[in-house]
Amino acid sequence: PEEDVRALVEACDEEVIPLGAVILRQGDQSQGLYLLAKGRVRIVDESDPGNPVTLVSRDPGAVFGDRGLILNTPIGASVRAASAVTVLRLQPDAFRALIRKRPIIAECMTAAITRYDRFNTLRRLPVFRNLDEDEVYGLLDAAETVTVAPGAPLAAAGVSEDGIWL
Repeated sequence: PEEDVRALVEACDEEVIPLGAVILRQGDQSQGLYLLAKGRVRIVDESDPGNPVTLVSRDPGAVFGDRGLILNTPIGASVRAASAVTVLRLQPDAFRALIRKRPIIAECMTAAITRYDRFNTLRRLPVFRNLDEDEVYGLLDAAETVTVAPGAPLAAAGVSEDGIWL
């Protein structure tokens, strides 16, 4: 409902961040849920300090910091300001109160996080690094998720397989 959206925005702190600044650092704990109000950010895999990989860029309306809050895990990739940006930040306690009140929000975010994690898995592989975002998501949309029991073979000798396993 509109009153929930209004209350959510009012609960946020507005922050102006300069070009090049790190908003979230890979490996740190999330400091809140961020909504990009103005500017552009880059999501960067910095697991190899000598070879950072820009996974994707995001424009106003993008949300980040959700993965660490929902899954209670460290930040999976750094978020850097690709221009001067304005973000709205919802403190972790306020975010937790929101999802207690509206559990569907956590469910939707978890589904989006799962899809985005798969995107990042592909984007980190050199063979997919030069594909644009739509091409990577197209591969994901065409892929079938298969669950294989531990120790079970992915393929059998002499059997022709149709596709690739990632």
